[in-house]
Amino acid sequence: MDGRRGRLYGIGIGPGDPELLTLKALRLLRDAAVIAYPAPEYGASFARSIVADWLDGSRPEIAIRFPMRPGPVPSTVYDGAAAALSAQLERGRDVALLCQGDPLFYGSFVQLFARLVRRFPIEIVPGVSSLGACAAAARTPLTTRDETLAVLPATLDEPALAGRILAAETVAIVKLGRHLAKVRRVVRRLGLLDQAIYIERATTPNERVAPLAEIEAAAAPYFSMLIIRNPARSEDAGGETVAVDADQRILFLFRHGETDWNREGRVQGHTDVPLNSTGIDQAEALVERLRPHRLEAVVSSDLARAQTTAKIVADALGIPLMTDRGLRETKVGAAEGLLWSEAQARFGEGLTELWYRDDDIAFPGGETGLATRRRGLEALRRFASAHPYRRIGVATHGAMVRQLMKHALPPGSPSATARNTVLYILHYEPATDRLVLAPEHNIG
Repeated sequence: MDGRRGRLYGIGIGPGDPELLTLKALRLLRDAAVIAYPAPEYGASFARSIVADWLDGSRPEIAIRFPMRPGPVPSTVYDGAAAALSAQLERGRDVALLCQGDPLFYGSFVQLFARLVRRFPIEIVPGVSSLGACAAAARTPLTTRDETLAVLPATLDEPALAGRILAAETVAIVKLGRHLAKVRRVVRRLGLLDQAIYIERATTPNERVAPLAEIEAAAAPYFSMLIIRNPARSEDAGGETVAVDADQRILFLFRHGETDWNREGRVQGHTDVPLNSTGIDQAEALVERLRPHRLEAVVSSDLARAQTTAKIVADALGIPLMTDRGLRETKVGAAEGLLWSEAQARFGEGLTELWYRDDDIAFPGGETGLATRRRGLEALRRFASAHPYRRIGVATHGAMVRQLMKHALPPGSPSATARNTVLYILHYEPATDRLVLAPEHNIG
């Protein structure tokens, strides 16, 4: 040996069709002293099968065995593979490491590159990626002009998937596998089922391309992908048809269901009074009014009557629920727990009437309407800055509903009604706190 160290070639061999192998990849494959490739824990290597016509078995081969089970690949697998490759490279042998698709696109090569790059010369040969192959199979463009493309792993949780899908112009979802049912659930909830194109085993004899709506399986092959073209710009996504600008949200503002204190006419404030049976029925009826509108999440006051109403909605629609104490009812101080008739007798009928409509009136020890409104707007802004959802249910209380609607309606408008489970649709711009009643709001 002359002391020369071998060179590692990370060779992209494409998604499956041998004719997509590049000329450079083929030349290096023929010249390499050692061939390495990924393989399942048991059985033959798909990567090797792609280039089998150019392998005669006369050269050493290293099969890097990967466990085919959920979860991250153990680091010991990569450590062992790096040691096996190092042994050949130390002897001055060039190694061709076969990489399905492109070496740097969700490939195991990245882990080996990180372990070996400081010790050996490495050359990376790009290949036709699964992304390009699936787009070609589906006959759908990924981007044009100044559009953007998002590539998402299906391993993300449902809220993250939903938010990133809606934020994209075109999205490709990879690593479907056992996550297919979850992804289908998210896509259906967003009203994009008919736009989602499912591709499996692109460029191979077993290639399949179909609308996701036609795929009923709970899991997908490892080599599968979903492409959704322009989800954020779609005009025919179904469900709720309110247009949403990039910096705008649609809020579905509703009050909680009935409590016993509502029925008795008591001032509730921050007292944590639960829903009664009528309130639960009202919340379940609210679900059906909301169902066509493709909500992506619900944010609720942390008080039980609002949170229970929100949970009934979120569970029925299969969407996440979060809470923010900023959406609580107005603090009513000394009036809390009193019947309205008792509050009128103690504080004067004028005060109780003014409390409904004036910004600067409060019960002793309580909160003004203006303070309630500012607190609610801060809660909405907080939620919008922390989450990407654009169709949001907001579960809150009577005084908060009236104050947010006062912010939304033109000056001098009559006060909004706030009966139990009342529902308003509002356009919301977080950057300016702008709330505007949507034309479609009157669904009661």
